[in-house]
Amino acid sequence: MPAASHAQPEANVAITFAMATLPVIGAVGATVDYSHANSVKVALQAALDSTALILSKEAANDTSTTLQSNAVKYFKAMFTRPEGTDLVITASYATDGGSAVVANGQVDVPTVFMGVMGYSKITVKGSSTAK
Repeated sequence: MPAASHAQPEANVAITFAMATLPVIGAVGATVDYSHANSVKVALQAALDSTALILSKEAANDTSTTLQSNAVKYFKAMFTRPEGTDLVITASYATDGGSAVVANGQVDVPTVFMGVMGYSKITVKGSSTAK
């Protein structure tokens, strides 16, 4: 056989290996982005828990507008993750079956690696209830 035919299988292996590394790199990148988003979610949840507890002290005397503005103010004082964008915080007070304050929140976390695959952000959400 000619020498050129022996080089062909080696070239196929190199191309196959190169093609196989792309999904692996994508998976590792997605893991990094997901871990970062999960870290932001932990901070979001901790800030929501604190916000709900603080609001529960005064919620019975607040209007819904005051409750909402205080929720945003308290949450922003405790949530220290600047990479979280498009922050949405809602708070409500209900007396059905006992009094309860519910604080909900969500932020978008920009991705680094998953942006190449078409996912520019991961939205993380949380909720906390203080009775």
